[in-house]
Amino acid sequence: MRQSCWLVALAVILSSSGTAWSQDKSEAAEGFDPAEMEKLFEEYATPGTEHKQFRRMVGDWKTKTTSYYPNPEKPTVTEGSAKFRMILGGRFLQQRFQGEYEGKPYTGIGISGYDKATKKYVGSWMDTMGTGIMSTTGKYNEETHQMVESGTSHSPLGQIEFRMVTDYQSDDAFTFTMFMTVPGMPEMKSMEIAYTRQAGDASKAKKPAKQRRNKKKATDATE
Repeated sequence: MRQSCWLVALAVILSSSGTAWSQDKSEAAEGFDPAEMEKLFEEYATPGTEHKQFRRMVGDWKTKTTSYYPNPEKPTVTEGSAKFRMILGGRFLQQRFQGEYEGKPYTGIGISGYDKATKKYVGSWMDTMGTGIMSTTGKYNEETHQMVESGTSHSPLGQIEFRMVTDYQSDDAFTFTMFMTVPGMPEMKSMEIAYTRQAGDASKAKKPAKQRRNKKKATDATE
């Protein structure tokens, strides 16, 4: 079904007019191989190695949020929780965050993924503090175990630019730091969230049984 939708969309593009390359649509159509195109989009839709790092975040987490905005001299500290799970066949990671802000309940939902077409990590965030959705793009550094993302949001103050840095200390702890730039002001650190995996979390990713058996066989063979 998914491949059929892509093929239909591509056929419409090839037959449409008004695009820069539609003048050569007859030539493009002649070289159009439905089987090869289906294979191409199948690969695009298959989660890659970049998606595997999301699996370590699956589970239940405790959070400790330090908010520096609006008064960085007197930050506030609150506790909350977050639940991560993989969705849509392991293609995306969903976060459901529960906490509080300025004494009021706060709920947020985030979706993270890796776009194999743009070769960038992508995400979206929505919460109870607004009616908009923030979209983000980022890159992950495997050597430093750090994700750096950027995003833009619209608010009554105008357009706000965000820079988010996530440092992964281990499979059981990571820190999310957000910086923001409000119109007419320099970039400021707005918040920091320390995530700690809840004790006894049964959702913590484990190696598949097949891998464990193969590892055991390899060990037995060397003994």
